[in-house]
Amino acid sequence: MRASRLLVDRKREILERWRVRVGKKLAVNALDRGALDDGWGHFLDDLARSLGRHDGEAELHAADGSAHGAQRLRLGFDATELVRETGMLHGAILEIAAERGCALDADEQLLLVRCFYAALATAVGEHVRRRDAAVERE
Repeated sequence: MRASRLLVDRKREILERWRVRVGKKLAVNALDRGALDDGWGHFLDDLARSLGRHDGEAELHAADGSAHGAQRLRLGFDATELVRETGMLHGAILEIAAERGCALDADEQLLLVRCFYAALATAVGEHVRRRDAAVERE
């Protein structure tokens, strides 16, 4: 099974594993599930499309994380939590891939990392930009 297919076929399982981890590590139990999940399902869809491209530039097509960073700021996340939750999603993908016998080849792993870092960079950048703007207004 290719990584792109795994993300499509196992999306619910990946998100559920991520939800459990985030709930334990980031103390976000008070947030409603819809708010917490917001954006990650679409991110996995975009990630699957990017991994399926095979054009060597998948990270250029990766999801822009700006909206996610802004949404997490509104929910009270700091940049550290944003990075941690993203790492937990990446970890959930790798664990489920291993459990399902989906050995990601080196190219797939590299593209996965590049896509995560690209999305994370834009998410954190937007998070910081909006936080700084709010401080300026005070």
